[in-house]
Amino acid sequence: MYLDNNNITDVQSIGEGLKSNNTLKKLDLSSNKITGVQCIGEGLKTNNKLTTLKLHYNKITDVQSIGEGLKTNNTLTTLHLANNNITDVQSIGEGLKTNKTLQKLKLHSNNITDVQCIGEGLKTNNTLTTLSLWGNIITDVQSIGEGLKTNNTLTYLDLRNNNITDDSGIQSIIDVLKTNNTLKILYLKNNQLSDNMKSQLKAIKQYKRDGSNGYQQVKGMTILTE
Repeated sequence: MYLDNNNITDVQSIGEGLKSNNTLKKLDLSSNKITGVQCIGEGLKTNNKLTTLKLHYNKITDVQSIGEGLKTNNTLTTLHLANNNITDVQSIGEGLKTNKTLQKLKLHSNNITDVQCIGEGLKTNNTLTTLSLWGNIITDVQSIGEGLKTNNTLTYLDLRNNNITDDSGIQSIIDVLKTNNTLKILYLKNNQLSDNMKSQLKAIKQYKRDGSNGYQQVKGMTILTE
């Protein structure tokens, strides 16, 4: 169902419909004027058919209910929440811990600063392949690195256009790349990375492409820092 590019503000009835609907697979509510999505989250708790939910380019600030919905939903594979006014993604991280179907999570172009909960979610999540967090206000990615230590499904991680300045956070990602052979695409450009971090990342990209210097070969390995 495509309801994008309208002036929709209230989605209460749509959320109610999701609770019992057993045919709708895709719902596109992007480019509207939606602020509250509690009813959508409630619908996700019991819906057993929807696979794609697009809510990008709205005015959403609170995604608590969406995270709650993710905990029990067992069909959603794509969740697009980019280009909103989201600051707190604690509930999304909590949802990732138990969700067993989500593959693509897009949270770029919001106002997110803290991704501790996302990193925690990555530790146990075993379905997510794509995580887009570019264009936020993230400074520390230590938790992301910690999450990647045990995660074995994420192939695409986009952290460009943030304000990452903490070398220890970047170092945690560098360290995990020695053993994580699932991640193939890592975008870090337009941050505040030190020359040392950039140099290490450039070297690792080549090592993994070649399968040299003790690294397992990962064909198509891409790391962009500038």
